[in-house]
Order: sequence, then C-alpha cells, then structure tokens
Amino acid sequence: MNQLLHKRNVLSLYKKILKVHEQLPLEFRAMGDMYARVEFRRHKDCDQEFIPQFMEEWIQYYNNTAAFAESQDKSNFKGLTEEQVDIIGTNESQTGQLYEMMQEAQKTKTQFLMVEEDGNPHDSGKKE
Repeated sequence: MNQLLHKRNVLSLYKKILKVHEQLPLEFRAMGDMYARVEFRRHKDCDQEFIPQFMEEWIQYYNNTAAFAESQDKSNFKGLTEEQVDIIGTNESQTGQLYEMMQEAQKTKTQFLMVEEDGNPHDSGKKE
C-alpha cells in the first residue's frame, strides 16, 4: 500500500509541475516539460535511498517555478536572466542540462534534411 501511495504522490507532483509550466511562455514550457519528463522517467526505477532527495528537489522546483510564474508579466517575458535562473532554483547540473536542451531546440531544421541515396535533397512533393 505504501508503494501505491508513493506512486500517487509522484504522479501528482509531476502533474502539478506540468500545470505550472502552462503559465510560462511556450519556449520555457516546452523545455520545462521535456526536462521534467526526462528526469521523472530516468528516476522511475531508482534505488529507494534516492527517492526522498528526488522528491524534495522537485517540490522545491515546483514551488520556485510557481512563484516565478506568478510574479512575471507575461507580455514582457523575453528570456531568463541569470537572476531568474537563480529564482527558479536550478543547480549547476540542471542549468547545464537546460542549456543543452536549449541548444537542441534551437538547431536549424536543415539538420533533419532528408537526402536520397545519391546524396541529393529529397523531393517532398514541392511543385516548382
């Protein structure tokens, strides 16, 4: 029964995090959702000893992100400053992961350019 309660608590926290991300601009929401999804999946089957720290960190993240989202004027939200990152409560490791995700998200569409076996670009049905 304790395991069922724990699972419910984890899922509830995950849903709360996704809900608070809805208050953020689209770019940050997408990045935050992806980061939370990856981390929760990564720790799905972790050792019991890591669970309390994992939950504490994500509860702190949720509280800080909710406070941050409530304090922002959405029309003036252009990007995160170093001070805002501190407000959200990310540590050095999380900041590095967020930066890597941002770089991936900003890659040009040409990285996915499909080519034929002869090396020419794939004709996706565009009419000239």
